Amino acid sequence: MRGGFVAAALLVALAAPAGALRAQDAPQYDGALLTACLAGKTGAEARSACIGAASDACMALPAGQTTAGMVQCLGAERDDWDRRLNSTYATLMAEQKAADDELAALGSAVKPERAQWLKEMQRNWIGYRDAACRFDAAQWSGGTGAGPSSTNCMLVLTARQVLFLESYLGRDG
Repeated sequence: MRGGFVAAALLVALAAPAGALRAQDAPQYDGALLTACLAGKTGAEARSACIGAASDACMALPAGQTTAGMVQCLGAERDDWDRRLNSTYATLMAEQKAADDELAALGSAVKPERAQWLKEMQRNWIGYRDAACRFDAAQWSGGTGAGPSSTNCMLVLTARQVLFLESYLGRDG
């Protein structure tokens, strides 16, 4: 999926001279690339091809090829996906609560618990995501590649969770 580009960019970044990322050297992230990519795709599988679309373009620029630049590019797209996650989760939670309320109003023998399970699932997913990305960073044994690798992990897992939750909204395309 995206590992090849990130690995190649890491090699370039690690070979670059060390130094702080100056404001004028900051990579230019364009979130509109992600939005445009998603707008043209339907279904979670097709939409997953958009994961990394904007950060890859950002990291292809000279300023995006440093370790700090890569973290900035990947972090900006991760933040875009995180905003989408929060919005999607809130919408899905409202729908699940409404479905629970409807079941309760009908006097159903089935205990309404959709919202409860969604909340538990999301909390457990956050723990999984955080542990998985700490493990990913540990593969670099404290090296400079840990930052970009971990940030990429957060981006990818967050994006996949958005696509997963969207499928319950029928909003996956």
